Amino acid sequence: MKIIYPILSFFLSAPAFACLIDYPFEYLTQKSEVIIVGEIVKMDYDLQQKPPHDEYHYSVAYVKVDEVLKADGELKEGEFFTFHVESKQDGGTSASIYWDMGMKGTWFFMRDDEYKDWPVTYLKPSELSEQVRKELSYSYERRFDRSFNPHFGSIEGTWPKEWKDQEEIPLTTLISWLQVLRYYGQCNVHISLSDNLDPNIMIKKIDFDQSIMGFLRDIADQYDYLDFEFGNHQIILFDRRKAEPAASGQRR
Repeated sequence: MKIIYPILSFFLSAPAFACLIDYPFEYLTQKSEVIIVGEIVKMDYDLQQKPPHDEYHYSVAYVKVDEVLKADGELKEGEFFTFHVESKQDGGTSASIYWDMGMKGTWFFMRDDEYKDWPVTYLKPSELSEQVRKELSYSYERRFDRSFNPHFGSIEGTWPKEWKDQEEIPLTTLISWLQVLRYYGQCNVHISLSDNLDPNIMIKKIDFDQSIMGFLRDIADQYDYLDFEFGNHQIILFDRRKAEPAASGQRR
């Protein structure tokens, strides 16, 4: 069985950091340099680091690759993808997460400026691979403004009483109600409509009392062309059919 050592050189420099931040998969798909589906089938535990850090240790995880979703370089199904992880021998903190045998799912590896050369590792359910493939198939990159913050929180509210007999309402009416909830502190984000989107498309009833990301996906899933992205301190719903990719691949 062929073992693939990390394609990107930064994977070799330090243990992988298991991040506690629950980024949406749309963000992870765009920002990760390697995305695979697989299971850790082997571990080399508590290896000593090289001087001058030889008082510290690391472990090596071997992920058997069941599917390659995104990678720069040669990586195939059935091979092993390895990465360095934190060692339990050195203690760690209350925020430490350790990878171990049998852990499986969709793996995301990305660079994080805060940790410089540390690859940040995320593990999501295997079923997410279908959504990742869909995200990668788009001809544009979803916008993530510098103000993007994964801590969206939830929407707390219900459909207005005057809508109780309506199974669907115009999108612009729904957005107006969200602004009311935001005014009363029941929704902590500003959601707006792109100029390329018909504001009068009808939206079927969805659950208000859920996470912001869940709410957005419930809206977007009602139309093949409906999507969302993250602008300057706001989330923007737009028509994917009219999203023009710029020369760099980033939609403007």
